[in-house]
Order: sequence, then C-alpha cells, then structure tokens
Amino acid sequence: MDFSKDDLQAFDPRDPLYRGKLWVRVVTPDRVYRYYFWRRIAMTLAIIALAGGLATAAGIWAFTS
Repeated sequence: MDFSKDDLQAFDPRDPLYRGKLWVRVVTPDRVYRYYFWRRIAMTLAIIALAGGLATAAGIWAFTS
C-alpha cells in the first residue's frame, strides 16, 4: 500500500477521536499495533464491580427484609 499521499500524524491518545474507546488499532507504514487504554479498562472494570456489588447487596436486602 502506498502511503506517500497520506499525511500521517503521530498517534496522540488524548485526541478526541479516541474518546470513550478502550483500545485502538493503530496503522503505521511500518506495522500495525494495538494501543490499550489501561486506565479506562481498569475504571470500566471497577464500575462494573461496584454495580455488581450494589446489585447483590440490594438483592440480599430485598430478600431478607
């Protein structure tokens, strides 16, 4: 593939284009790689764990009261 006509920009994870994504596939003329937003993945897992714990506590409270 000829990349001579494309204006390749440096990868910037703070770019609004990547907002809300957990990982991105980055294509360069040399190689293709994935960039993982580990902080976003950790926050997503923490929110899911918190929601699961609250749902479990609410279920236990509903059955015991």
